[in-house]
Amino acid sequence: MTTAERSGPQSSRDTPNSRNTPHPQDTPNSRNTPHPQDTPHPQDTPRKRTRWRRWGRRIGGVVVVVLSVTGAWSIYGIFTGPAGVGYFRDADGRADYATHYNQAMKTLPAPTAQHDIDTG
Repeated sequence: MTTAERSGPQSSRDTPNSRNTPHPQDTPNSRNTPHPQDTPHPQDTPRKRTRWRRWGRRIGGVVVVVLSVTGAWSIYGIFTGPAGVGYFRDADGRADYATHYNQAMKTLPAPTAQHDIDTG
């Protein structure tokens, strides 16, 4: 069996006589070839795409920087934020609290028993 018999029928492109002549699909007036009036001007399309990409990169970069700074500030505020719950603004406020706390504890009844619970 020869190679020609194994490969089956040959197309018009594969025949030795058609090597120097262009195939009908490769000619400039075929349906598969874009016509010059259908294609955009080569200088217009890349310029517009480049401009939008450049602006997109700039805006994306600004968004990333703003989110990074906001996140860093939030994390910093968690660890070093102003005194919140559990802190007194001044010594007079702490003294008032201690006075009222001691008065409230004196009004409670004395405990009758103590229990140690192993949480171990």
